Amino acid sequence: MDKYIYISSPGDSSIKVLKFFKKNITIVQEIYTEGQAQPISLSKKYKLMYVGIRPNYNITTYKILNNGKIKKLSTFSLPVPLNYISINKENNLLACSSYHGSLLIIIKLNENGIPITILNIFKNINGCHCSKFYDLNHSIITTALKSDSIYIFNSINNKKNFKKLQFIVKKKSGPRHFTFHPNKNFIFSINELDSTIDVWKIKNDKISINNIQNIKLLPKEHNNSICNWAADIHISSCGKYLYASERNNSIITLFEINQNNFKIFFKKHYSVETQPRAFFIDKKENLLSVVGEKSNFITIYKISKNNGDLLPIIRSYAGENPVWVIMN
Repeated sequence: MDKYIYISSPGDSSIKVLKFFKKNITIVQEIYTEGQAQPISLSKKYKLMYVGIRPNYNITTYKILNNGKIKKLSTFSLPVPLNYISINKENNLLACSSYHGSLLIIIKLNENGIPITILNIFKNINGCHCSKFYDLNHSIITTALKSDSIYIFNSINNKKNFKKLQFIVKKKSGPRHFTFHPNKNFIFSINELDSTIDVWKIKNDKISINNIQNIKLLPKEHNNSICNWAADIHISSCGKYLYASERNNSIITLFEINQNNFKIFFKKHYSVETQPRAFFIDKKENLLSVVGEKSNFITIYKISKNNGDLLPIIRSYAGENPVWVIMN
């Protein structure tokens, strides 16, 4: 089955479309953006791709064609640059995080999935880095890297019953990205400044989270403040394996998830592309793709169903300073 890989490379102001088929990669398209492309999010319902652009801050929407190529449809202006874009289950809202603006912006989509208006702006989220919709109770969860906090917003636009809940993490840890377990009962967040992972139990009835574990992802010889620069985090489709990247040492760490208490334990470190700011897991094919912001390459791995081991398949050029990768 053909898989298409979309990579944003701000170093050459491009989005590259790669085709992965039978362990081979070919470049099928290269789009030059009007500015630096960074975060990418997909709407599978509408076959659209949303890309955050800077310094002329906007979301550019592309149509994903049947051959995997993309075609520009619209541009939606923004007051600040974006670091993360996520879409809700209904495919009618975007949650947009701005680290530099310390804002969470909620954008309404029309019946075709095109951004049309800013529905709400949540301010004073110091270092807002990653925001996602939590479908089970219709809340939004976001990280605030500079204030060592995770916030939960129980409502998008209901001002009467609005609540903003704050959960403090370890001081100077810097929560960056997070991922949900497939069972939707746990959150795994990665801390940029001390290269640790926090495991959180979600309390749906109270719209709350409870920290049950904090664990380092670097080898012992590298556990000091000079080396810490963690980046991205993802979970395998089976819910058994967790992967986390660290940029200074250019590694991805594999953890296994205890299926009884959902705490994690270390299994293995992998040397990967230089400065792995972003990686992605294609859950249908059990593939992991990682881009190196300094190596300018992408490597695709097969995830072993037996033990979560990463088995390298192929390596290819990814553009200058690739910072985001997604497969479709």
